[in-house]
Amino acid sequence: MKVDRELLLRWLEEDLTPAERVRVRLRLEAEPDMRAELERLRALQQAVSESGQPTFAPFFSDRVMRRLAAAEAEAEAASESLYESLRWAFARVAVACLVLAVALGTYSAAGRGSDLSTGFLDSVLGLPATTLDTALLLGAA
Repeated sequence: MKVDRELLLRWLEEDLTPAERVRVRLRLEAEPDMRAELERLRALQQAVSESGQPTFAPFFSDRVMRRLAAAEAEAEAASESLYESLRWAFARVAVACLVLAVALGTYSAAGRGSDLSTGFLDSVLGLPATTLDTALLLGAA
């Protein structure tokens, strides 16, 4: 007769109805191939149980996914915080640059008196006025 492995596995797991248990017991007594297969499955079951492979606690994947979601939310909040901080810092710098540009434009438009040969930077740094003679002298040197 053909050996029914599924039936033997259910026998080992004690997942049979009383009628099925009686039927398997009678077959085991009558069929040596069935007994040999049962012994092979028992040895395999014992080897697996003795292998000592650690298992994860229940709901391991759920805990990992929750931690990943929390870490992702935290990283997103941190990046939004950094973005907001940089936005406000650059907005203040932009306003200061705009005020400076308006002030320099107003100063230049006012004409600074009659001396138009001296630029704003030259007067701030105390440099002499640039003329054609000084440019030629500097170029010849």
